[in-house]
Amino acid sequence: GFFFGIGNGSFQQQKILSTGSQSQPYRVVVHDLNADNYLDLIIVNAGTNVVQLFYNYGNGTFQNPVILSTGDGSIPHDVTVGKMNDDNYLDIVVVNSKDNTVGAFIGSHNGTFGGMRRFSTGYQSSPQSINIADFNDDNQLDIVVANNQSNNIALLLNTPSIDFQLENNYETDDSSTSCALAVGDFNHDNHSDVVVGICNTNNVIIFLGFGNGTLSSPTLALETDGFSPVSIVTGYFDNDNHLDFILVDSDANTVSVVIGLGNGTFQYSDSYSTGDSSQPQCAAVGDFNHDHYLDIVVVNKNTNNIVIFLGSANGALENTFAYSTGDSSSPSYVSVGDFNNDTYLDVATANSGSDAIGVFLGLGNGSFASQMTYPAGERAAPTIVRIADVNNDARLDIVVNRPWRDAIIYFPGKGDGTFDDSINMYAGYQSVTTTIVVQDFNNDKVQDIILGYSNNNFITMFEKHPDGNYETLHYTIASTISGDSIVAGDFNEDKRLDLAIGLNNGVLISIVLGYDAGTFGSPIVFSTSYAYLPSSVIVFNYNQDNYSDIAVSNFGSDTIDIFLGDSKRTYTQKQTVSLATNSHPSMIRSGDLNNDGISDIAVASTGTNQIALLFENQIQTFSTSDNSQPSSLVIGDFNHDNQSDIAVANYGSNTIGVLLRFNVGFFESISLAVYSVTEALSINDIQVGDFNNDNISDVVFVRSSYNTVGIILIYSNKTFSNPILLKIQNKAQPSSIAVGDFDNDKNLDLAVTNYYYDSIGVFLGYGNGTFQNEKVYRIYIGSTLPSLAVADMNNDSYLDIILSCTTPYTFGIFYGHGDGTFENSATIPTNTRSTPISLVVSDFNNDQNMDIIVANTNPDRIGIYLGRKNRTFDNEIRLSTSPGLSLKMVTVGDLNDDGQLDIVAVNSGNAVIVIYLGDGNGTVKDPIFLYNGVASQPVHATITDINHDEIMDIVLAFNINNINGAYLGFGNGQFSNMIRFGDNRFYNPQKNMFTHLSNGNLLGDVVYDYYRIYIFFGYSAIGYLPVTTYSTGNQSSPRSIATADVNNDQHLDIVVANSNAGNIGIFLGTGYGTFRSQMTFLTGNDSMPYAVSIGDLNNDTYTDIVFANHAEENIGIFFGLGNGSFASKITYSTGFMSDPYSLVLSDLNNDTYVDIIVTNRQSNNLCLLYGDENGAFVSQTIIPVGYLSYPVSVTADHIDNDGLLDIVYVDNGYSTIEIMSKTCSELNTI
Repeated sequence: GFFFGIGNGSFQQQKILSTGSQSQPYRVVVHDLNADNYLDLIIVNAGTNVVQLFYNYGNGTFQNPVILSTGDGSIPHDVTVGKMNDDNYLDIVVVNSKDNTVGAFIGSHNGTFGGMRRFSTGYQSSPQSINIADFNDDNQLDIVVANNQSNNIALLLNTPSIDFQLENNYETDDSSTSCALAVGDFNHDNHSDVVVGICNTNNVIIFLGFGNGTLSSPTLALETDGFSPVSIVTGYFDNDNHLDFILVDSDANTVSVVIGLGNGTFQYSDSYSTGDSSQPQCAAVGDFNHDHYLDIVVVNKNTNNIVIFLGSANGALENTFAYSTGDSSSPSYVSVGDFNNDTYLDVATANSGSDAIGVFLGLGNGSFASQMTYPAGERAAPTIVRIADVNNDARLDIVVNRPWRDAIIYFPGKGDGTFDDSINMYAGYQSVTTTIVVQDFNNDKVQDIILGYSNNNFITMFEKHPDGNYETLHYTIASTISGDSIVAGDFNEDKRLDLAIGLNNGVLISIVLGYDAGTFGSPIVFSTSYAYLPSSVIVFNYNQDNYSDIAVSNFGSDTIDIFLGDSKRTYTQKQTVSLATNSHPSMIRSGDLNNDGISDIAVASTGTNQIALLFENQIQTFSTSDNSQPSSLVIGDFNHDNQSDIAVANYGSNTIGVLLRFNVGFFESISLAVYSVTEALSINDIQVGDFNNDNISDVVFVRSSYNTVGIILIYSNKTFSNPILLKIQNKAQPSSIAVGDFDNDKNLDLAVTNYYYDSIGVFLGYGNGTFQNEKVYRIYIGSTLPSLAVADMNNDSYLDIILSCTTPYTFGIFYGHGDGTFENSATIPTNTRSTPISLVVSDFNNDQNMDIIVANTNPDRIGIYLGRKNRTFDNEIRLSTSPGLSLKMVTVGDLNDDGQLDIVAVNSGNAVIVIYLGDGNGTVKDPIFLYNGVASQPVHATITDINHDEIMDIVLAFNINNINGAYLGFGNGQFSNMIRFGDNRFYNPQKNMFTHLSNGNLLGDVVYDYYRIYIFFGYSAIGYLPVTTYSTGNQSSPRSIATADVNNDQHLDIVVANSNAGNIGIFLGTGYGTFRSQMTFLTGNDSMPYAVSIGDLNNDTYTDIVFANHAEENIGIFFGLGNGSFASKITYSTGFMSDPYSLVLSDLNNDTYVDIIVTNRQSNNLCLLYGDENGAFVSQTIIPVGYLSYPVSVTADHIDNDGLLDIVYVDNGYSTIEIMSKTCSELNTI
């Protein structure tokens, strides 16, 4: 009804305008729809499911209504009008309450409207009201809907889409039929041109583009007798910067190169045979051998193969190779792409005869691996194969037609050259698909698909939406399509792809121009990924030029991009560092990792389970263990040695890993074999000492079966003498040896056990490497003497000799007189029937009396005999070596730097090392175990400081693995994971002795195995210890890690966000590079903390923790109490459907208070929370960063040195780095 105003506040009587029977008009909107300056009516009829347009004549009457259907049962309730798609024409948007959709009618230049396109408002939402406005400041009108049943509002952000205008047809007079076409700029005018191969006139013609969507009249490009082109492919074949093309002639069985002259004309070059009766169907080009020249691959239907032609600098082809596609496979099409991310091009074929696709993986040298096939389905008969990243996972997929099955299918790529099972997409009833184009037609970085048919005069477009679903659209064209004859190009230079279509009805080509259709994304946006998938960003000074540089890790391409800053802040110079294939870097951090004053980069490589360190000239990698999937890392000095250590969060293994930089005290990789024998196991023992007083240690050895005691002198130039053999008793069979000054002449002497005679022999040294004749002391008849030691057992300042006797289960002591002679043996019963096989003598209880610690077998245990001043000993104190098996030896040293001796026992049976830390009074703490793998068989342990850090380490000789292994001590009784050295240098090493083999402070290593004695000269080496892991809890899935001193003990602690467990974990540091077990603080059920950062938010000098709860759409704060505990959680919302992903702390506004920057991946914005002096965040700013941008990492730094912080973040969706400068709200994209 209308009430026309009189102008004085009163109105005429109502006039009625019928909307039809049972129409139930629900809403009316007034607007000038056709730009005639008269207001028109838009009426929503809920009863008849239509929108009626009443155009105004200007005299109070209206035309008959134009009907726009909203669909059966849609029940529209509200309508609005606006310019939704930047074409300056009004569009109509309606809400359909019954089918839970928004419908858009796109207006055109003449006031008419296209069919309605639907967009969901959510399941059972029942939308009632609609309005439009620009909600994200992108100059595009967005839609907001009130949903009655779901009790919420839905915001539909405007995103570009594509539609097609009516086609422009280009005909000839002779009913020519196009067989093939291609697009390129052939005359250097920056406009797209079209070349067309004509089947029935044996020539090629060209249409030159004008750049406005129209083409010139056709001109002849090439004419040859009997030529029948079935495929045209463009490329720069002769490297002259003029675009060329190749022609595939199925009748002549050739491929020909046609050289472009740069002005739209061409010159025929040469033809190359594809094989007799081969019937080539299609070609593709690429650089298959990495020589920077284009090569060609052709599929031959008749001979069931592909043929490779290698290109050259002048466009000539050479070196033909053929690869079978299988008997009766009849390949019809070929495409190329890198399926396994090895930078080598691969080939895919459509094998119509075998109903399959074929994949040939390139080897990078122009050759290919044998074909792998994937079934396309029974009677699929594929004739087209296209390659693109259809599902946006940064891996190439294969799209294939099934012309007799009304469908197309695509095979999702795995990124390793293999493909998952195919996914079917319905193309329409009895539709014979003959061509496929896969491109991004609406500039949303999502691949769309267009199909053409040989039996339908329309094309079909599958437009992919951000939620992964496809909308199917059909566009009518003038005729059916001739073969594979659709190509995409921007013919009117509006930055939107258009189509050139070859037709069958005498129309050579039809140009269909794309335009912005003004469609809308779903109210819920699902994450996708594109291109290089940037995952993390840092700002640092890479090249020491005082300008801030930016580095970004690219998860999809396994690279690190470094953008170099300059005075203009352009970041045009880029360096790319390639990591290992499939490394998938997830996070990077920078620091001076090797103390050379240059910034380095640490990378968490999720795909290869590694930490990668990028130094100036090298990359080092360190394993974080299989399936660990490191996702985040942090740099800190965990053991106060001024070296940069690294901690990593391992998402896959539910652990954190610690990589300590350390003086590992390595040894030269090339050893010196100073003595060799031919009979295995004939070297029985070694010791070291300076026998010629040159301040360099020498070596003494015994060979029992050869009745030999030998001296090898080591010289300062790292050379050595031949063995000096000492005269001993005939058949004495020396078995072990000890070194000491028995006659107090400051020259080292020797003591040797003689197995055969049950005796010891003493050799007094002259100090020049020679010795007096042996003096023998008998023990017991029938005794077995596996071990001996020297010490002053009775505090008379003279060295004594101590023996273990396996029978009759005693110790023997020869008390020295200080002149090189000894009393007859004093025996000490063990009071047990266990067998002592190894002993060590030291003052274990600090009473100034020597004690004996022994390794006993039968059964395995450690015995401690505390000595008294009257040459007696207390009864045995027994220590278990369980779970160790086959106790081999025992030794002592101060392992935890407390001034008290500790015990190390070696169990060779199951490779368990047992450590007892001593209390200094003869008692010990609970045992510590080191496990080395059951089959490794350690046989000897040495306690020494191999890396010169004044902390004791443990070095093992492994009989089975042919290695030495070092556990570097941290000084608190804890040790690094084992470092191997001397790999494959030995044949069953038996013992290590560490001593000064050259001038200097560094220790060398003397080792003997079954056949040889070796010398390793030591050197100082700063390196990394193997990664040590700590559990974060079952299924905790740690995603983010940070470090700070949370309990004010001056030691760095580690804080981790356990996303799946819903907690923050804290590992308190000991200051030695080790950490206590995890403490946890709940962040909320199903909160999924994705990121964590640390700072003092409330200026109380205590460390606070900030975390991003991905699932709860908020950030949480734990305020620290200074002792490692925290106050209850406080949260701040980051917005509806924000999904906060990462965060960083900084002072954005120079008020000295900490602010927070959060990346909201799902809502595509940055959330800035400004803090005050109390740690409260009372001001929040939301900065949209672009629809589908998906920001995933952010940092803040002084990019332009203006004293104000800039924000740098990466968009996972756009694959860009964005810089936001505070001074002028400037946004730069890299």
